[in-house]
Amino acid sequence: EAIALLEEIREIDPRNPQVLYGLALSLYSVADYREAAHVGETLLAEQKNAPGDLYVIVGSAYGRLRGWEKSEAVLRSGLVAWPDSVALRIQHAISLEGLGRLDEAVVELEGCLERSPYEAASWRALHQIEPTQG
Repeated sequence: EAIALLEEIREIDPRNPQVLYGLALSLYSVADYREAAHVGETLLAEQKNAPGDLYVIVGSAYGRLRGWEKSEAVLRSGLVAWPDSVALRIQHAISLEGLGRLDEAVVELEGCLERSPYEAASWRALHQIEPTQG
């Protein structure tokens, strides 16, 4: 229902950043990753100060589609704007893992853990990568 309502509002106000953000998030939450990435990238292209979470949504959507190069590029762009975002760094590490760049992924996650040692998502991601590293 939220997606239908957001689409109606989008027809009236196609460039509204709150509508596009909500739509990208809602589409991601129902596993429509291709459309979530498309809507999110539209907003990233139009909005100079896009929230860090939007980069996470778009990068994660590309990751779910196995578009690791695109995922990594979006997340790297997000890190330029939001260098202290743990969520961006974790997703970036996952994209690096998808590209087979495991050493870089581990370094990224270790940096997350140094900043925020109680972040469960960092430990979980590191646990997934470490067995492949020996």
